[in-house]
Amino acid sequence: MAAMQSGDPERSEPPEGAPGGAAPAIPGWIAAAAPPPTGFGRFRPMGIGELLDASFVLYRRNFLLLVAITAVVQVPFAMLNLVVFQVLGVGADLDAAGSTGFLGNPGTTNGTLSDAQISAMKGLVVYLGLVVAVQMLVVLPLSLAAMSRAVSDRYLDRPASLGSSYAAALRRGGALLGAILLLLLIVAGVSAAMVAGVAVSTLAGPFGILPAIGLVVAWVVSLPLIAVRSTLFAQAIVVEGLGSAAGLRRSWRLTHGCFWRTFAILVVVFILQTVVGSVIQIPIGLLLSGARTGTQELVSQAISAVTSVVVSPLSLIALTLVYYDLRIRKEAFDIEMLAASL
Repeated sequence: MAAMQSGDPERSEPPEGAPGGAAPAIPGWIAAAAPPPTGFGRFRPMGIGELLDASFVLYRRNFLLLVAITAVVQVPFAMLNLVVFQVLGVGADLDAAGSTGFLGNPGTTNGTLSDAQISAMKGLVVYLGLVVAVQMLVVLPLSLAAMSRAVSDRYLDRPASLGSSYAAALRRGGALLGAILLLLLIVAGVSAAMVAGVAVSTLAGPFGILPAIGLVVAWVVSLPLIAVRSTLFAQAIVVEGLGSAAGLRRSWRLTHGCFWRTFAILVVVFILQTVVGSVIQIPIGLLLSGARTGTQELVSQAISAVTSVVVSPLSLIALTLVYYDLRIRKEAFDIEMLAASL
C-alpha cells in the first residue's frame, strides 16, 4: 500500500491504527527527535526525554493546526469571559476590594462585612462560578477531544485538519463530558468521605487524632493518584470510541505500574508551561502594577487567553504520546501497526 501523505485526497486512507505506508519509517514530525532504530521505526517505547522531545517536534511541525484547534474554543471563551466580567461589574468589585480589602476594613466594629462588601463577594462568586462551569462543561471537553484526535492522526501519519478534529470532538464530546463529571464526582466522594471520617474521629477525643491525621494523609495521596491514573481518559475515549466510565477504566489500566513515570512527565510539562506563561505574563503584570485592580484583572485575562492558545497544546500532545507509548509497552501496539502495514 502506497504511503499516504497529509493533504493528498487521491490516496486511499490506511486501515484504522495503521501507519502511513507499507515500509516502516519514521514520519517527518519525529525524524528530528530520534534516529531510526533497528526495527519498526517510530512505533517503539520512548524514554521520558525522547517523549518530551517528540512532543516539541510534533508541536513545531503542526504549530498552525494545533494553535487553531485551541483558538476555536479558547478565543470565544475569552470573549465571553470579558463580556460577563463587564456585565457583572467584576472590575468595580475588585477595585473596591483592592482599596478597602474585604476583611481589612470591615463595615462594622465587630468584624462583620458591610453590605457593599457582601454584594461584591456575591458578584465575584457568580462570575467565577459561570467561568468555571463553561470551562469545565464546554471548553475542556471540546479542546480535549479535538486535540486528541489531531495529535493521534499526526502520530499515525494520517491527515489532520481543523474540521476533522472538531467533527470528532462533537461526536465524542458527550462521552468526555460524562467522564469529566464522573471524575469530579469521584473526587467529591473521596473528599466527603475524608471530611466525614475526620469528623467522626474528633468525637473520640485524643484517641481520634491519629486516625484523623491518617485520613487527611490518605486524602492528600489519593488526589494525585486519581489525577495521574485517569489522565489518559480523553485519548481512550476519542481514539478507541469508549464510553465515559470505560474510558476512565481504560486509563486506569494503561497507567497501572507506570504511575511515577506518567507523573514525572506531567510535572515536567506543567513546569514548562508555567515558565513559558510566566515569561509572557510577568513583564506585562509589572507594567500594570500601578493600574486599578479591575484593569489588571481584565488585562490578565486577555493575556491568559493568548498564552493558553499557544502553550496548552503541549500538554495534550505529551499525553497522547504517553497513551501510545503505554500501548506499545503493554499491548505490543508496534507489532499491531507493523502487521497492519503489510
